[in-house]
Amino acid sequence: MLRFIIPRIALNDLWPMIIVAVCGALVAGGYGIVHDQMTYAISEEYFSKLKFDQFRWADVGLPDRLFVAEIGFLATWWVGFFCAWFLGRRVIPNQPRRRAVGQVANGCAIVFVSTLLCGIVGFGYGLWRGPEADYSYWEQTLYDLGIEQKWAFIRVAYIHIASYVGGLTGLVLALVFVRPVKKLKSEAAAVTDAHSRSEQGGDPNGLESLAKYTQMPMERIQYYAESDTTLIAEIEHGILFIMAFWSGPSVKAFGEITEIINRLDRNATLQFVVIDTDGAQPFYEHPDFVGKMGGWGEIAWIKDGAVQCMSGLGYNPDCFEPNTKALLDTP
Repeated sequence: MLRFIIPRIALNDLWPMIIVAVCGALVAGGYGIVHDQMTYAISEEYFSKLKFDQFRWADVGLPDRLFVAEIGFLATWWVGFFCAWFLGRRVIPNQPRRRAVGQVANGCAIVFVSTLLCGIVGFGYGLWRGPEADYSYWEQTLYDLGIEQKWAFIRVAYIHIASYVGGLTGLVLALVFVRPVKKLKSEAAAVTDAHSRSEQGGDPNGLESLAKYTQMPMERIQYYAESDTTLIAEIEHGILFIMAFWSGPSVKAFGEITEIINRLDRNATLQFVVIDTDGAQPFYEHPDFVGKMGGWGEIAWIKDGAVQCMSGLGYNPDCFEPNTKALLDTP
């Protein structure tokens, strides 16, 4: 029972989950901004006499329209965060990263469409009832808030309520329909050999993708879609970069380290080896790498087949240049 309350999450799965959750929060927050701008146009009183008071703690003196945008973000970001988090918890473990991220995106699309459709239904319901319908249920609320444009206020309330119902419904649907893809027997057996591991996610065309992110000549890069830790012993004097093509920080780190290598190592004395994290599962269990890989673009500086230092878990660009200089200075 305890594992359901406090789930155990592998460290190499945690960072991708956090990344997709943050992306979900940003998308949901953006939707909330647009949503509230549109509903503000229907009923200013819904915000000026209700929402402004509810979010008074966040009022920093912005103009009304900007405060409405702030409210829209604050009221929705957490929905996207938790939707993406739960979807990530469901599909990221034991799956290739690109496949899992695609599934999370599909799940978030289900939530988005459900929220949008329900919001439209709420809007249509308010129009269908019309201004002369029996709104006695609302009378006390309208009186307490001093609402003058009653029908407009109620229509916006319908939209907001329906949108939250749509978000919850979408999450349930996403969790039902978006599931981890079961491995085929041939794929499960493939773990034992490097050739078949390509089915687990290493990108054979990764070198073409790398060319988009750097000015470094491609002939300087040794790229491996699939790799194991024996590769470390083959690096005599060089840098090992662990690339997560699905991660913005990893792509950024790749651009920065290649710029540093181009600038400091003009004679190309260092080997530069890039491996796809989705095809490098053995590295997650190697003593030098365990607990230090999470899709951030991790780097190892290697001399004579031994790791001298690493960039550590997370995006840590401050160490890129000093570690590269130290390796170049190593005889």
